Amino acid sequence: MIRTADRMGHITEEDSFQNNLLEKIYGSVAGRMLIRPLVTPVVSIAMGWILDSRLSAAAVKPFIRFNHLDMSDYEKRKYTSYNDFFKRKIREGARHIDMEPGHFISPCDCRVSVYPVDEKACLHIKQTEYTIDELLRNPSLGKRYQGVVKSLTKFGAFADIGGVDGLIHISELSWSKIKHPSEVVK
Repeated sequence: MIRTADRMGHITEEDSFQNNLLEKIYGSVAGRMLIRPLVTPVVSIAMGWILDSRLSAAAVKPFIRFNHLDMSDYEKRKYTSYNDFFKRKIREGARHIDMEPGHFISPCDCRVSVYPVDEKACLHIKQTEYTIDELLRNPSLGKRYQGVVKSLTKFGAFADIGGVDGLIHISELSWSKIKHPSEVVK
């Protein structure tokens, strides 16, 4: 069972053919042995060449139908290849970008996998269980810190985090663009 959310934020649980197939492939030794040759650089390069070819453009319409994509947000044009389809442009003004702090913005058209995330979360990806620390490969990246801002510069804020001074870059201080950290930090 997989939990997904659509562009409107509606969360559903479903048992899909694709998910079941992936579970069989990645969840067994035989499946992993079968997939191993398919993930080599040679095969990856060959598939890239095929998906860039004009013949692959025939797969675009079935992909749109199968995934129930609403193409009305996009500039109308003919796609020269399957990969070209993934470079399509959204019409100006077709989508509002929510800049509300704490809201998740996803550029995808279909659905996004939904996982509850906290320090103890275990995520199942391709039939393998991962913790946040394992995914980030650095336990300190998954932690939340509280600190006291000590000084501001044009490129960020320096904060004392339990006896260690750390720089919080200006791009990490606000969801919207700011000119100086003093706009959001006191």
